[in-house]
Amino acid sequence: ALGLGLLSPGLGLPPAGPHVFGLLSFLVAGAFVIEGSLRLRRGVATMLRLEHERATLARFVPAGIDLVRHDGPTALQPRHACLLALDIRGFSDLTRRWGEARVLDWLLAVRALAHAAVTGHGGLVDKYVGDGVLAQFVDGAPAGQAAAALACVRDIEARMRQMNETRRRQDLPPLALTASLHAGEVLVGVLDDGVRAEFTVLGPAMNALARVEA
Repeated sequence: ALGLGLLSPGLGLPPAGPHVFGLLSFLVAGAFVIEGSLRLRRGVATMLRLEHERATLARFVPAGIDLVRHDGPTALQPRHACLLALDIRGFSDLTRRWGEARVLDWLLAVRALAHAAVTGHGGLVDKYVGDGVLAQFVDGAPAGQAAAALACVRDIEARMRQMNETRRRQDLPPLALTASLHAGEVLVGVLDDGVRAEFTVLGPAMNALARVEA
């Protein structure tokens, strides 16, 4: 109303002249309130996004794992780990004989079995590569890591024995795994290049694991 009175005196509104300063003060104050609300909204959105990332990350990696971003300082520190590689023996031959669709169900069953055993012994499944599983044990002292990894392999062996007994009753071929263990200093963390974040292990011990498996 004050603005209309100032722009169009013929409307018969009360004279706006004495209230122009108050109107301008109100507009300035309103602009500060709006700008502050937008800043608060952006801040809350950023906080919620970071909390969501933290909660999502916690589902896949244990506490204490470093996150290295492309726009931040590198925080990875060397740490000792016991590495475990699992591989289904003769997987390509099984695929040719039984078909990809059917063998895929077997692969998922082996992955679930391995994941349960690894996490049950305090380990962490790093990634799945084809019919292979890469896991690591990073908590505790080196001797404890090795003991947990070896116990995990024995657990997987027992679980596979039970699975194969069920498979035999269903006239399905037994599945065999190759398990390889190695230990040493590695860099463990989540590498984020701004496009994709990936949990990974780097270092000579990781390279040697592939030779051990071969």
